[in-house]
Amino acid sequence: MKLKNKKVASIALATLITITTQGAYASAFKDVSNDYWARQFIDSMNKEGIIAGYDDGTFRPLEDVSKVQAIVLSTRLFKATNSEIQQARQTYKGVLDSSKVPEWYKGGVAIALSKGIINQDMVKTLYDSKNKEVPATKEEICVYLTKVMGLEEEANKKVNLNLPFKDKHLISPQAAPYVEVMLDKGVIDKQGDGSGNFSPKSTMNRAMTAKVISVAFDYLKNNDVDKETTTVKGTITSILRFDSESYVTIENDRGIKVSYKADGRTIINLDNKNAGISDLVEGLNVTAKVTKDLRAVSISAESINENYEGTVSKVTSAYPGALTIEYKKDGKTDKKTFVMDNDISVTLDNKKANLWDIKEGDNAKIKVKNSKIIEIKAESKIRNIEGTIKEIKYNPEPVLVIEDKYKDVYEYSIDSKAKIYRDKKSSGVTDLRRGDKVDVEVEYNVIVDIYASTVKSKDEGVIKGISISANKAEITILNKDKKTVTYYIPKQSTIYVDNERSSIYNLKLEYYINLEIEGEEVTRIDAKSIDRKDSYNGVVSYINKNADIIGITVSSQDDEKQSITIMIDNRTKILDTDGREKGISSLSKGDKVFVLGDFDGTILLAKTIMITQYAK
Repeated sequence: MKLKNKKVASIALATLITITTQGAYASAFKDVSNDYWARQFIDSMNKEGIIAGYDDGTFRPLEDVSKVQAIVLSTRLFKATNSEIQQARQTYKGVLDSSKVPEWYKGGVAIALSKGIINQDMVKTLYDSKNKEVPATKEEICVYLTKVMGLEEEANKKVNLNLPFKDKHLISPQAAPYVEVMLDKGVIDKQGDGSGNFSPKSTMNRAMTAKVISVAFDYLKNNDVDKETTTVKGTITSILRFDSESYVTIENDRGIKVSYKADGRTIINLDNKNAGISDLVEGLNVTAKVTKDLRAVSISAESINENYEGTVSKVTSAYPGALTIEYKKDGKTDKKTFVMDNDISVTLDNKKANLWDIKEGDNAKIKVKNSKIIEIKAESKIRNIEGTIKEIKYNPEPVLVIEDKYKDVYEYSIDSKAKIYRDKKSSGVTDLRRGDKVDVEVEYNVIVDIYASTVKSKDEGVIKGISISANKAEITILNKDKKTVTYYIPKQSTIYVDNERSSIYNLKLEYYINLEIEGEEVTRIDAKSIDRKDSYNGVVSYINKNADIIGITVSSQDDEKQSITIMIDNRTKILDTDGREKGISSLSKGDKVFVLGDFDGTILLAKTIMITQYAK
């Protein structure tokens, strides 16, 4: 029994080992068997996050790879960060959208563009006229991988090619050096398709693509050509840009200039953010890590921010757009031309605008970042404004404040030689009135022409408030329409009280007045004084014991309510309902009172206040 049990245990253990071993080495995809020739490449690249399968758990190894798929797979070898991908997508948004690149491919294609693996014209060839993905050829994939692996310079140096394939004459001359580099690095097999042919124009399936991507991955991992670098600091003096590489010349503090190659592998940072070679401009201060063979491994720079204010002398609206500004510096006039940033903000006369809205001669304030304009705030050289005069200031020159129909307010000084017409008659600044309708012409923020028209009206009512200060005087009336309205009284206003010439200081509350108005200003006041009673019956509505003031509400015969202010002094007698003398503290809101006193036109000075009925 013991032997039998040992035998069973051994069989169970062997079975477990077999199952565990198979599970550990089983393919990640159900259509890729364990003994499939490309399984290790497929699984390896899947584990690295470079190649993925389909939602149904298959890999479909025999499906052809399209150009866009090959580009996306190749660029995943860069292991780009999310921020780098987003930056690239933003930079190349225009071509990605116009070429109708699907959302799931945009990140990879954008990185390929930023690294110089492809150019913008090549993006347009990724889809046919029916918007179907164009298959990738073997020679095209060799070109992509050579660039990703940083071996394009090696390919460019090849002169005498020694390709072993029978059909090497079918390989395009442009792609042949790249094919040979991939052959040298073991990415593609010297045996070709098994019959000695390479078939450069044929497609490559997903299994073969996994193999070449995997070999390229291993090469990059094992061949870090950038281990030995030195750091250089200086200023960029020139940049030569080509499709797949650029040459950046850096001048150090000793005046020595050296050009370094920047390619798809070069890491570029601008203001501590991932950037591309297109973001670098002349004049930037940079810190670069470079190799012995003068290749830039990384370039870090800080933006140059500048501000200019002057006159626009030229505008070019063709993409990417440019503006030439004439400005003064140290007493001298100078000109500079800048191109537009993709995210430029433009306003004209305080309203959102486009570059083509700006004209030569307009005033402009511009913000420039790395030789690109990021903001323009412009004022039209000549502009017309229609609206209503809200105020006329003197600083000491006259300044006109105008409100247009959109409630936008403008404030401009008036030129000493400005032409001014009011009601079609030649006039001066002093003839203008608040409330006048105006059409003004402004040149370089100064009014040069004013065409004003008078808006005349009349009103009448009882004075309810008078406000006089050093700067202005205002009068508030309850007009015949039972509306409370406030009017501005200019110094030159004509005022009559009881048909005699007077001033605003002789106007009193409750006087009945007739007004002649131009715009918002009163030009003439005809007031009638009224004989006020010296006694009132009313109800206490307000008590201020500290100021010895009370307010009473009086009802007229037509049941209109009127408020009267009563002042109390040490001579005022306050009597309760029994005729006993009391103080102001005996009064309460709601008490009915009879008041006898002297009225000065504004306040009634009480002699006697008699409480006729206490508040309930």
